[in-house]
Amino acid sequence: MVALANPVRPGRFIDALAYLDTGAQRTVFDGEFAEGLGIDILRGKKVLMSATHGSSIGTREHHVTLSHPACGTLSLIICFSEEQIHRNLLGRDFLGLLQIGLRHYDQMFFVSPRR
Repeated sequence: MVALANPVRPGRFIDALAYLDTGAQRTVFDGEFAEGLGIDILRGKKVLMSATHGSSIGTREHHVTLSHPACGTLSLIICFSEEQIHRNLLGRDFLGLLQIGLRHYDQMFFVSPRR
């Protein structure tokens, strides 16, 4: 679970379930979240995203603030879908802002903001 905010309206966060996807180049959220944040989705730069199975979806870029207890508050340009999607994805653009560690033997996972 992450919290999204519109930088123009700080302090108003919306919680959203999102999945880490190391295969996704960009972070993408359902366009309904943009509406809830007071973002006019159509004002963003159009980006066509392609899935591994060949289908494409239209998205729009917008600047947001993303917050999570383990990661802190991060500023990121994400894509909001122009049609309904089933999963919000945190892509490599999001992962590039973090330090991630894994100790497989100890079954431990670490996440912290990149310094």
